[in-house]
Amino acid sequence: MCSRSGIFRGALDCGATAINEEMKLAAATAISSLVTAAELKKGMIIPSPLDRKVGEAVAIATAKAAMKTGVAGISLDEAGLFKKIRENLKG
Repeated sequence: MCSRSGIFRGALDCGATAINEEMKLAAATAISSLVTAAELKKGMIIPSPLDRKVGEAVAIATAKAAMKTGVAGISLDEAGLFKKIRENLKG
């Protein structure tokens, strides 16, 4: 659940005009980066869908990929991006 909302949050916060393959790959990479070695040993290959870190990580990665690939309507520096996404995820 949080990963899907993270993709949309990242796209909305940067004014993306589309969700492209680079954004989807960035989201998947962000999700996989949250799984620890200990969790992998237990057979957990993805983090809990209710983990709030997932939504934030996915939103940030998605927005960065949108800006990098030119589908973002606005461009933010990293600090501005983190701030905007965190504020909107609290809401």
